[in-house]
Amino acid sequence: MMKKRVFLVGKKTLQLIRLIGSFTFFGAIIMMLYSTALMFEQWDAIKKHTECLSSAEFSTSYCNEQIYKTTGIYPAEFNGMLSLKQKFIIIVRPLAQLFFWAVVFFFGTMLYNCRRLSFPIQEIEAGHGKR
Repeated sequence: MMKKRVFLVGKKTLQLIRLIGSFTFFGAIIMMLYSTALMFEQWDAIKKHTECLSSAEFSTSYCNEQIYKTTGIYPAEFNGMLSLKQKFIIIVRPLAQLFFWAVVFFFGTMLYNCRRLSFPIQEIEAGHGKR
């Protein structure tokens, strides 16, 4: 017969796991909203950059500085337009952050719904007693 020694983290009176899960849950919600807002802001920056370059009022360097301040990516010098690769990076970065925080959100939900968490430390073979 094998006995297991376990490290018990949560009990009925101690709701530490639910507390950690709730903080993870709400933190992930906030960061998902932030990633969504960042995604829409950067998509709008791409549209405005194209409009800025087609406008006669602004110089190419001004438009490039504005897109750099918003997205952190500076367009190529020879034409001032964003390449397809640069647009892809601008769009995918906040989308990847959103998916990461969605995974953290589900992890927090699992922790919150978990009533008891235990980690097996070692297995001990129980003897049949002394003879």
